[in-house]
Amino acid sequence: MDHFKRSLVLCLIFFLTAGILFGCKKKTDTADKEKTKKNAATGQAVTVSEAEATEIAEKIVRNMTLNEKVGQMFFVNLNGLNENKTNTREYTKRMGELIERYHLGGVILEEDNFYSREQVQELTRELSQVKDIPLYIGMTEEGGGTYSVAYQHRDFGYTAYAEPSKVSSYMEEDAFKRMGSNWADECTDLGVNLNLAPKAELAHTETPVNEEAVKEAIRSCIGKEPSPPKISEKTGKKKQKKIWKRYQKARKRYFQRRTELLDKYVVDDYEDRLYGTDADSVKKITKAILKGTKGKKVSTVTGVFPGISSVADYHQLVPLSLDTSLSQLRKEDLVSFAGMKKSAGMVLGNVTMSKLDPEHPLPMSKTIIQKLIRDEMGFNGFLMTESLQAPSLTNQYTSKEIVTQMINAGVDVLYDPANIGAAITTVEQAVIFEKIDERLINQAAIRVIRSKILRGIIEKDYEMEES
Repeated sequence: MDHFKRSLVLCLIFFLTAGILFGCKKKTDTADKEKTKKNAATGQAVTVSEAEATEIAEKIVRNMTLNEKVGQMFFVNLNGLNENKTNTREYTKRMGELIERYHLGGVILEEDNFYSREQVQELTRELSQVKDIPLYIGMTEEGGGTYSVAYQHRDFGYTAYAEPSKVSSYMEEDAFKRMGSNWADECTDLGVNLNLAPKAELAHTETPVNEEAVKEAIRSCIGKEPSPPKISEKTGKKKQKKIWKRYQKARKRYFQRRTELLDKYVVDDYEDRLYGTDADSVKKITKAILKGTKGKKVSTVTGVFPGISSVADYHQLVPLSLDTSLSQLRKEDLVSFAGMKKSAGMVLGNVTMSKLDPEHPLPMSKTIIQKLIRDEMGFNGFLMTESLQAPSLTNQYTSKEIVTQMINAGVDVLYDPANIGAAITTVEQAVIFEKIDERLINQAAIRVIRSKILRGIIEKDYEMEES
């Protein structure tokens, strides 16, 4: 009987202890979940060291398929996920399917994707809930001017500044730090976690472009301008009218396409987006802005390396080169970009650096990427391209050559391919047939995922689901 009582007492003690422990764990789990929700709501990132983030990213990548790793290397323009290819303002089922199918690393919003604050919040909320590796949702917020949501959409109620070229003359370092903090908070409010700003390049004197080269680039993209029809005197008036109507319609369509092409690939206000000509000043400004984003769940991507302001207007339409020497780069542009050394990523310009590698555009130059950017500058974030659809590239190379050569050179993120499915298949086949070393794919995926971990976009305890 005593033995029975002792056993009963022991059982009661066991269950009481288990209940207390379970209750404590439940409270702890609940507290952790509430903390995570609070961090997500306020845009505060959980602090993780770079070494820890790298270790976590490497573990995640080891459990990823080739398709998942390659997908992280592609960022797309949101309009590219829409069948109409323009003015995408609402989430569609097709978007989610494409993001999941290709495991995309990021989606970038542009001006025509913005209508109202609530509309953008709903769009990004839907995008962020796609069941896949946490997605970068990006935009360009430069504080003021053409590339600023706060400036262009005053009704959103955000802090709008003047253009970067103007604020650099009167704002102090602390003010730039506050500006960076404002950017990050406003991005978070819109559901955006990647900002393609600020620009760390210097304003250089513009180099005149060859007008004949511009005309030839346009012809390569959309063909020749329709010529007036030669109509025989014997042709009846009714038929003449039809011929002229057909010609006028073709001419109107040609100039519509020409306008669309120039609007997309030619800029005329680039210097307004830059902080000046003095390398040390630009370095201090961009470094202060980056400090202002510290602890926020928004990554920053700087650009456009190596500083393209002298040829920016037409560089995506016409193949252009910079004659900047290495010594000049070290005195000027490498100094200004040093302020953004800790940014998540850096955009590489579609230009050739004639004195460093005259044979390859920068995103295809292994020499410049490895020796200058990685080794000398010590930049360890991801390297991102400009649009892969830019005529300055597509008029020289096939789509397969573009992605293959860029990855082999050391590019980590490929932006805006014309056909995302075909681009990913090209990379996968290149790996399978050993035209691309899979270690380059692994390293690129690690850089992208590490940047997401550092800003809390991917949580520390994230685990890949079974494929």
